[in-house]
Amino acid sequence: MDQKGPTIDKSKAAKLRKRVDFQGNSDAFSAINSAKAMSVKLSGGVSLTVGSGAKTVTTRFGADATISASDVETFIAAARHALGDEAAEVLLRVDGLDFGSGHDLETFLHKLGIEPEASEVEQ
Repeated sequence: MDQKGPTIDKSKAAKLRKRVDFQGNSDAFSAINSAKAMSVKLSGGVSLTVGSGAKTVTTRFGADATISASDVETFIAAARHALGDEAAEVLLRVDGLDFGSGHDLETFLHKLGIEPEASEVEQ
C-alpha cells in the first residue's frame, strides 16, 4: 500500500508550510480551538477577515510574525465588537503552522481534513 502525503516522525517538532483557508465561523473556530488545545503557533503569514461587505475588518500578520491561536481569537473578538456584530463571519488564512510534535500535526491534519504534500511538512 502506498502512503499518501509526508512521512511524519510523531516525536519530533513539525511545521506545516501550506496555505490553508478556514472559511466561516465553523471552520475558523474548529481550527482555532484545535490549535489552542495543542499550543500550535501560526506563522508564515496570517490573514484574518471578520464581517462581510462594507462592514469588514481585515488584519494581516507578516511572514516573520508568530502568533498563538488565543491571539487570533482576541483579534476576532475585538473586530466583532468594533463592527457591533458578535457573530460576524470569520475568514482565517494561515501560511504556516508550528507544532510541538509530529503527533500533534497528524491529529490536527486529520481533525480538519487537511492533506499536505510531502514538501509542505518540515521536521
